[in-house]
Amino acid sequence: MAISTERQRLLTLRRQIHTANAAYYQGLATGYTDAEFDALLAELQTIEAAHPEWVTPDSPTQQVGSDLAGHGFVSVRHTIPMLSLGNTYSEAELTNFDGRLTRILGEPVHGYVCEMKIDGVALSLRYHDGELSRALTRGDGTHGDDVTVNVRTITAIPPWIDGAPAELEVRGEVYMGLTAFARLNERRMADGEEPLANPRNATAGTLKTLDPREVARRPLAFFAYEALVDGTADTPHHQTLARLVRWGFPVEPHHQRCGSIEAAIDYCRRWREARRDLDYLTDGVVLKVDDPTQRQAAGFTAKSPRWAIAFKFPPDRATTTVERIEVQVGRTGKLTPVAHLTPVTLAGTTVSRATLHNQDEIDRKGVRQGDRVEIEKAGEIIPQVVAVLDPERPDRGPCFVMPTACPACGGEVVRDPDGVAHRCINIHCPAQREAVILHFASRRAMDIEGLGPALVAQLINAGLLHDYADLFSLADHREAIAALERMGERSTDNLLAAIEEAKQRPFARLLFGLGIRFVGEKTAYLLAAALPSLDTVASADEETLQAIPEVGPVIAESVRRFFADPVNQALLRRLREAGVQVEATPEEKAPDQPLAGLTFVLTGALSRPRREVADWIHALGGRTTSSVSRNTDYLVCGDAPGAKRRHAEALGVPILNEAQLAALAGVRE
Repeated sequence: MAISTERQRLLTLRRQIHTANAAYYQGLATGYTDAEFDALLAELQTIEAAHPEWVTPDSPTQQVGSDLAGHGFVSVRHTIPMLSLGNTYSEAELTNFDGRLTRILGEPVHGYVCEMKIDGVALSLRYHDGELSRALTRGDGTHGDDVTVNVRTITAIPPWIDGAPAELEVRGEVYMGLTAFARLNERRMADGEEPLANPRNATAGTLKTLDPREVARRPLAFFAYEALVDGTADTPHHQTLARLVRWGFPVEPHHQRCGSIEAAIDYCRRWREARRDLDYLTDGVVLKVDDPTQRQAAGFTAKSPRWAIAFKFPPDRATTTVERIEVQVGRTGKLTPVAHLTPVTLAGTTVSRATLHNQDEIDRKGVRQGDRVEIEKAGEIIPQVVAVLDPERPDRGPCFVMPTACPACGGEVVRDPDGVAHRCINIHCPAQREAVILHFASRRAMDIEGLGPALVAQLINAGLLHDYADLFSLADHREAIAALERMGERSTDNLLAAIEEAKQRPFARLLFGLGIRFVGEKTAYLLAAALPSLDTVASADEETLQAIPEVGPVIAESVRRFFADPVNQALLRRLREAGVQVEATPEEKAPDQPLAGLTFVLTGALSRPRREVADWIHALGGRTTSSVSRNTDYLVCGDAPGAKRRHAEALGVPILNEAQLAALAGVRE
């Protein structure tokens, strides 16, 4: 049964809109005027209204205000196991591999197809009657996570295929190109977030992101490398790759059919160095028998196919000297030690720095100034030190110790409890000023619409913004703001109106926005319920703070330290003087706290935004979590609840509708 024209149009519209959204979020041209984009969205809404059974959570029509967080990912059994490949670093072992196959087959291998081994995340894509029906990660090879909702936002993966077999499985690798990864990290740092370590980690983390809107913003790409029709490869592999291209899939463009193992080894030798010119990471070459009949005859071991092997490139390494070790302060206050090296060529580039990660890594490897070290660039954008080559050198310098004062501001540095990171806890540190202000203005804190990273940076550079209290005096600088890039009169008025409106945000959101270490959103609500004014929180001792549910000694000490800081005290006085709400509202002060000690999970379409329902529960003493577990007291269900309801039923968790929740809280309608 072929996919209908209307269904095909729906999938095309979703893909076009997701592509435009992804470009918009990255600051690129969308390819559409506002009117054209609105017309696409309207057409999609019309089709979905006529076919509500086609509406899925990843549709652009469902993503405004949607919240998939907490749905988690269901583990699904692979129809055909996704086995791992045997691998080797040895050319001689490739020759032995060919010899073993020849003995098993009773004849020479008819040819191999060599493909670059992409350093990404393997996916299985199931198509039914030409339409993408399910996408699974490799997982443990037997079961994988169902990430269909996220995969539908990847523009390189066709949502439907013309002329495909009724049942088709396409396998491939999701990855992130190097240029795209660099742009993503630039955006993250502009938003005050830590940069991601490497493209593969970024890819894996993106696929497991619980909000498809964020996945659509991430520049994921895809290469297909296998097509199984009714569970088998039914054509020579080089023809399968060509067929995948006809179906609309990208394939690794440098694959090559080699008539012998010697030709395949030449291919591996050639790409060991040539791969450095690619815009994606590859850690080797995969050799596959081309003939499907010979594949079937070769069969499988318990762990891997006998007809394929991965030839791994050795990691890129070089030897150099640590000239000095310095500490950098990130936008979130995290301190990272960096080794400054005698410049050396590595992977085609000159390297003069290498990350040392943290104090524990330095201690484990024993790195000191003046040491000869081996460095590696295997999947990391910034090279890292692998080992010290002269640990017994008699004139070695002293062991490195992380500073107790921040190199950027002189503020106190503390180590994360039960962690390895050291952080500057001074929220006025110039290295993290921008991130602190953005957090204060974020949607779940003071929700100042229009105050994004680019504008905050401009305001700081113009000398108009030094801390978040300065936000409430920006009205005195209206002309200077209007003169900034991309502002003007109307945008300035909108910004100042949003700042004025933020003064009335609930007290708990102010507490969250202050940026107190370890005080997340839920802790802020607990503090506001127990100590309903800024003065009572500021004057509370650690014993009083620890009497509040879920506030332990680490949080209590952090709160006490924050309010004892004279600079913070001056900052809070300025917030009061500006008219910011510094006391809990009557609802936040709810004396009976009827939901105290209860844990709720929300799912489905509720009568009001889920954020508002969660805020109401917090104000009445309850707490919310994103996923159902045995510790959940109640699941609150709206329409179309999905997997959370099934999970709750399986665990015996009580299920409430909104009316029942209100009754539980003692609220009468």
